[in-house]
Amino acid sequence: AQVALLPESNLGFVLLTNVTETPLQQESIYLVLDHLASTEPLASKSNNDKRSVDYKEYVGEYHANFASFKDSIFTFLVKENGVPAVDVPGQTVYELKEPDHNGKWYFVMTDTISVSFDRDENGDIASMRMHQNRMDFELPKKGIEIKPEIDPSELQIFLGQYQSKTFNGPINAIIQNHRLTLDIPNQMAFELHLPDAEGYRQFRIKSDISAKFETDNTGNITNLVLYRDKEKIVDTAPKNTGKKVVELPSVDEIMALMNTEKRKKALRRKSGFALTGTINMVNSGLSGTITTLFDDDKSYRQHMDFGTFGEILVTANDETAATTGINPYTEFKGKYLKQIRMDHPGVAIDLRANVDKIQVTGSNELNGTQVYVIRTKVKDLPSRTYYIDANTGDILKLKTKLLNPTVGSIPITIEYTDFEKPHGLRVPMKTTIKNPMMGKAIIEYNEFKAKQKFKGSQFFIKDNSAK
Repeated sequence: AQVALLPESNLGFVLLTNVTETPLQQESIYLVLDHLASTEPLASKSNNDKRSVDYKEYVGEYHANFASFKDSIFTFLVKENGVPAVDVPGQTVYELKEPDHNGKWYFVMTDTISVSFDRDENGDIASMRMHQNRMDFELPKKGIEIKPEIDPSELQIFLGQYQSKTFNGPINAIIQNHRLTLDIPNQMAFELHLPDAEGYRQFRIKSDISAKFETDNTGNITNLVLYRDKEKIVDTAPKNTGKKVVELPSVDEIMALMNTEKRKKALRRKSGFALTGTINMVNSGLSGTITTLFDDDKSYRQHMDFGTFGEILVTANDETAATTGINPYTEFKGKYLKQIRMDHPGVAIDLRANVDKIQVTGSNELNGTQVYVIRTKVKDLPSRTYYIDANTGDILKLKTKLLNPTVGSIPITIEYTDFEKPHGLRVPMKTTIKNPMMGKAIIEYNEFKAKQKFKGSQFFIKDNSAK
């Protein structure tokens, strides 16, 4: 939904769409109000006139390493119509307005995102900054070397792990781009400014958050303290000194704990599985039925039926994947195809075989249960963090980000409970999914059948949108 008001003209409108997110939400502000209220266009129509900036020095590639963008390239360019724009990888080319008096170039589509540029001591463009949601992301220009602000040897004392209860894992203090950096679990690496007179080190991308290191009488670092506005303590994380290090199991030992080999055999022997149950979209008030079919390879089908409110169908096989229903037919390609395949229930049975990298990163406590923390990575996708029950090997929780072609990425948390062991698989019969786009969804399965016979067409959706 999108709401926009123009009080001086006594105008306002509400836009409702049948998709979760769309660029039309922001663009509609200009389209509607331009048409109804103004003789002077509000958006990019007037942006082409009387250009006062020479864009040549800004044109180029800028290196992004934040949020879902890992070693990605943003490109500042000038379109054929003379309008400056930023090409955001995996999304689209966003047109820009002329820079304002603060040097910010706002997106034409929305005034909530802008870019600005930093210059070096010679006056040349050194980096581009993206401003969004009170965050300030720095993207060095490709080929420009970041010079150290301080002798790296002076940062050595701060390096190491700090055990955080707030973020359920160790915060790693590292050096990145010659800067002291905090790599926070399930979030990203935050580079820090040099300390002020009081010892606060502001996050370079979020100035209201700062870090401070506490020491004992001998000058050794004891705690990392995170503050909001230099007043409210967000987290106090003691430094891991190595004296109480818990030896972590190897990946092989984790696979054994999860009983991977026996479950793989059961998956192959009884292939043709059907789960049926209910789904409750808590925040939207929708409820319905859900059916999930899957085999022992890459094929699965998930159908959610919300009655008069519509249905959602997702299918995947060894070649393609697609969805249709409430949203129009969409075929998943590239990284989105990789992402949807990770939803196959068999992935959780053999994690190692379905990822490019897997690492045991820590040991923690989750709702009173001792867990091992596993981080996996598939090329082009955000990393995934799994919380494995240290006694049963059950996956109790998953934290990751979902790639979205419109908004970039969406953080998501999935919790698994009510484990049963039908057909030798041991699966969670209840799943709770949380993300800021849809809120909270609860899936509860009440029936699990094996050795079902499926047709290949059940894992394929035909595109009938052109008819």
